[in-house]
Amino acid sequence: MVHVIRNAMRFVSYKDRRKVASSMRAIYPEVPPF
Repeated sequence: MVHVIRNAMRFVSYKDRRKVASSMRAIYPEVPPF
């Protein structure tokens, strides 16, 4: 799951990353460790 989030952030501009990260937390709640 971490890889999905990191790859998605690659396409987000640096100034928008905080907004996108907070939105992704709502979509992907706390990921269980494997």
